[in-house]
Amino acid sequence: MRLIKQIVAFLLLSLGIPLGLYCVVEIFDSTKSQEDRDGAAAALMIFSLPMSALGGGLLWSAVHDGRKQQQQITMATSENLRKIFFQILEENKNTITVLQFCKAAEIDGKEAKEYLDQKAIEFNATFEASESGGIIYKFP
Repeated sequence: MRLIKQIVAFLLLSLGIPLGLYCVVEIFDSTKSQEDRDGAAAALMIFSLPMSALGGGLLWSAVHDGRKQQQQITMATSENLRKIFFQILEENKNTITVLQFCKAAEIDGKEAKEYLDQKAIEFNATFEASESGGIIYKFP
């Protein structure tokens, strides 16, 4: 639906704006008759301005929908990470590693480490070094 809005908005704007410019030039052209200038003013009011306004409104709506959809995706991802985080903590007696979180959440290591570091600060977690050299986060 958003793509259709963008296409229609593009078409309306690509017709409305040039037509509007043409009409304005015709209105202020002193070599044209008064009847031609009146016709250009009517075309500006009847065709160009409504097409441009509708195209602009559709474009704004499509952009707004895209931002809203992106926010919803971000919130869903954040909620999903939170659920996975607490599930792993429950299963592992309040301990978690970056690798465990990476696998469960299907995210890259850097993102997992940043998330766990943030949660460690938030919940005052302690750290231990594993035998393999990784970090084990211990939450209270």
